[in-house]
Amino acid sequence: MIQIKEEYENTTKRSLEDHVQSDTSGDYRKLLLELLKSPNQRTQKPGKKKYEDVNLSDSEQPEIYDEEIIQQGTMTAAKNFDAIRDADALRKAMKGAGTDEKTIISILGNRDTNQRLEIKAAFKNKHNRDLVADLKSETSGNFSKLLEKLLLDPVELDCSELKQAVKGVGTNEEAI
Repeated sequence: MIQIKEEYENTTKRSLEDHVQSDTSGDYRKLLLELLKSPNQRTQKPGKKKYEDVNLSDSEQPEIYDEEIIQQGTMTAAKNFDAIRDADALRKAMKGAGTDEKTIISILGNRDTNQRLEIKAAFKNKHNRDLVADLKSETSGNFSKLLEKLLLDPVELDCSELKQAVKGVGTNEEAI
């Protein structure tokens, strides 16, 4: 990610964060900015404070939950990862009135692709619900679209982007 940000700044003479800050808004902006941060700048909190708004019973708390969560960029796996714990926290963030977007951003913005796919599977297995469908019903706009893309495996993501590039009049050859 560091190299991408450096190349972007060299090409455009503007930081990628500044561009995202000025051209996006709301939870979509928050998630994009979280994904652009270096691991030591992440907002995810360690230990029980990580999901302080999620009230899971003691029996639902994995042993590892008390350990410090090591922050990593989205290209590197987060240490102390527990897909079931994350799936439970996401379910709680979307259950009932309102949506806890902060928890959604904290979890999905701090996991690599394989971990997000594990969370998606754990969510289905434990809660018998489709995580993408739940996120779509609880979020909207570009934020919802980005969350959906974050939960695609790499081949599905490439196919989705290719389909978008050839959709409608003309072809986006640069995207292809």
